Amino acid sequence: MSAEKNKNSMWVVHLAIMLLLMFGLRFVPAPAPITSYGMAVLGIFLGMVYGWCMPTPTNIYPALLGLFALSTTEFWTASDVLVSTFGNSTIALMIISMFFMPAVMDCGLGDFLFAKILGSRFCKGKPWRVVISLQVGMMALCFIVNPFLILILGFSVFEQLFKRAGYTKNELFPAFLCMGLMLNCSVVTMKVPWSGMSLIPMGAIQRATGLVWPFPPYLMSVIPFIIICCIGWTLVMRLFPGCDASKLANVDVTTLTPSDGKMTKRQKAALITSLIFIGSCVLVAFLGKADGTVLQQYLNKVNIYGVNCIIVALLAVIPIDGEPLLSIPSAAKQFPWDLVILFASAVCVGGALVSAEGGLSAFLSAKMAPFLMNFGGVGFFIAVAVVMMVLTNLLNNAAVMAALAAMIASMFVNGLIDESTMYIACMLIAVIGDIGVLHPGSSATSAMYFGQSMISAKCGYTASITACIYCLIVAIIVLIPLSQIFY
Repeated sequence: MSAEKNKNSMWVVHLAIMLLLMFGLRFVPAPAPITSYGMAVLGIFLGMVYGWCMPTPTNIYPALLGLFALSTTEFWTASDVLVSTFGNSTIALMIISMFFMPAVMDCGLGDFLFAKILGSRFCKGKPWRVVISLQVGMMALCFIVNPFLILILGFSVFEQLFKRAGYTKNELFPAFLCMGLMLNCSVVTMKVPWSGMSLIPMGAIQRATGLVWPFPPYLMSVIPFIIICCIGWTLVMRLFPGCDASKLANVDVTTLTPSDGKMTKRQKAALITSLIFIGSCVLVAFLGKADGTVLQQYLNKVNIYGVNCIIVALLAVIPIDGEPLLSIPSAAKQFPWDLVILFASAVCVGGALVSAEGGLSAFLSAKMAPFLMNFGGVGFFIAVAVVMMVLTNLLNNAAVMAALAAMIASMFVNGLIDESTMYIACMLIAVIGDIGVLHPGSSATSAMYFGQSMISAKCGYTASITACIYCLIVAIIVLIPLSQIFY
């Protein structure tokens, strides 16, 4: 009884530590060029991460306390914080996309497709073949559709699979399989140097040197890294002690499909809608151009956000067997508000953490350049990869990319490194910089991962630490040697 009472009262201790970090660190003298504002935001960030890491009933309250604490700093008001948190397009895309999953899952389409995968000749009775099929399929989708959307949809689909197979949140397999989806989303995002976060180091090179980053060496180095990194994670899962996929073989596929084994009318409609959704996303991604034809300009204006709005609107109004595929009351019951608030708060506070007013980015740049110059040859690239992996998991990845890429370009301008070394180092910054998976504050997508109901904190950290080490190893043995060949 006493042990249970102590356990129930620990939330008070955790809350006190959180508040001490959020409101106490701002009074600690800041080393130049970090400002008092920078120390305040750092304390808020650390307090939120501490709260997310502790065994508490929900992740909402550290997020909301962090947003409140941010409103007490000198550059923010409460209304500014809420606008920054919920007023950006990424959060809007996330919220609208959440309505898509109930339409797909409520009709049983997810169960039907799982039954076909599990009962196929290739996968039947062989759970690890199921895992490799899921990994390859998700990687392929991430190449052709916005990886963020695949992440949202994949988490929802996987949750149903884990429950069907009888997994619990305290088992490693759900955490590791979801981490595989995270890696797919993270590394595939950097597949080309002319879009997404890759533009940050490319822009740093052009501004500092006037040089144009050569694309072919990037593609020939990064694409093999992505494929090996994503597919190789299955081998890591299989070799990791306690990561057991055997329960997938126990799923009774006869309970997942109608008695005749055929899709229902609503399942067919959901499948067609999903294919139209994927096709539309690909269409606007590849054909939309701001300076193209009238059609291309229109597709550019609609973009992926408009596609989501149109599809969800149609799902809510077009009747199939007498009623729409999307039931708003059902969607409302399933809506993961804790996940949305966790994601949104991570975006807001992460951005504030590395703002120019805080001085933290300038502090890191000043400290990193002398450290990296202690290494030469391959050691220099390994040091860049390790530093980037550490910093991107502690701070906002975009700001860290910008700071380190500018520092590398400056080193080239000052004659400290040659041109090919600059390109390879910036490529490592781009690729490693998007692998923010270590803890809920590492990135907004990492906040989503740790917010999954089928992943406990212990299992999540086991998978995330393993993933960071694994990606570094693959970068050292695959990405760095290939880049030295092609650059």
